[in-house]
Amino acid sequence: AIDKLERLLEELAAAKAKTEEEIAEVEEQMITMKKERKAANDNFKNGKTDDHKAIELLIKAKDFLTSYFKKNLIDIGEIQSGRQEGVEMLQQGPDFEISQDQAPVADFSDAGHRKLETK
Repeated sequence: AIDKLERLLEELAAAKAKTEEEIAEVEEQMITMKKERKAANDNFKNGKTDDHKAIELLIKAKDFLTSYFKKNLIDIGEIQSGRQEGVEMLQQGPDFEISQDQAPVADFSDAGHRKLETK
């Protein structure tokens, strides 16, 4: 009985050591993942800042060009001026003969149509 309990203690000690090693590995993985996540988040924030700066620059360029065209009496086309007449035509969807929400007709074959085929 004592030998059996000693073997059980040895097995439990080995299991405990293995579990502690696995916990240490998981903690290392967590540290690595946190570093990677922080780097990815920093890249995202930098990209977002760059995008906002680019938008501001484009708005300034559009305003400058608009004022230049008005100052020099240059006529702007409908789409460039932001009027909706030309844009509506670009945003039209396809015309369907039937409703786009209607499901297609499904033709199913009968249950025994392949009964003569070999397996």
